[in-house]
Amino acid sequence: MRSIPCLSAISLLLVGISAFAAGSPAKLPEVRVSGIRRAFHNGEHDAFTDLCRFRDRLYLTFRSCPDGHMVHPTARIIVLAP
Repeated sequence: MRSIPCLSAISLLLVGISAFAAGSPAKLPEVRVSGIRRAFHNGEHDAFTDLCRFRDRLYLTFRSCPDGHMVHPTARIIVLAP
């Protein structure tokens, strides 16, 4: 299987919706969740998550801001890797 680097979950959702809206008979793969684990929690507003694969390594990226949703100078980008 060929991996597509940095393709966000929202992008995948939009592709699926557009295929459905176009009447495409493409069958989506069945997905089963076998477990859920929290990767990060700091009580701040976290948004714009993306899961990327680069050179066989996964990276989880997102923006975190203690001051909330809007643009603030206290916001930072966090990158997690195993």
